[in-house]
Amino acid sequence: MVIDHKSHATINKNTKPKMSLARMIFCFLLFFPFSIYMFISSSEHIYSLIYAINHTSSALFFSSSEITLLGCGIILFVFSIRVLILRKNPFQLDKFFIITSIISFFIMFISPSIMESIVESFVKEHQYGYCAGASYKGLDCYTIDENTCLIETVRREKMLKDFWGE
Repeated sequence: MVIDHKSHATINKNTKPKMSLARMIFCFLLFFPFSIYMFISSSEHIYSLIYAINHTSSALFFSSSEITLLGCGIILFVFSIRVLILRKNPFQLDKFFIITSIISFFIMFISPSIMESIVESFVKEHQYGYCAGASYKGLDCYTIDENTCLIETVRREKMLKDFWGE
């Protein structure tokens, strides 16, 4: 027992603050859907990238930010589950949370560079060219020839017109 001299009340060191049920549900509903979205988005991008590399597709799309989302999704998922499991103190650091955080940060900051170097070596080896017309907002497009680049550029422009309703 420790005595707090300011209020003259006794404080037990083993007492941990509890998170209210409303705050717990709010945190779970805030973080869990984002983590699922990040898993689905990054997994779909990684799958399509691996598929394009394995089947030597005529167009290859790569975005390092999608790889970063995977690490963010892992840490948000673990945090949202921790909020449910450890209601007493979800911010308490334990071995599992620390290891998961380290793995997530590795995925977030190192994996995009590794994947980028793999894609660049594949592009050079198979003589793909950068297609500026089909690339946008961090999504790089590499094509096997100019005709494919033109097709992908038209596809992108049509997609943007459909999206913006023009």
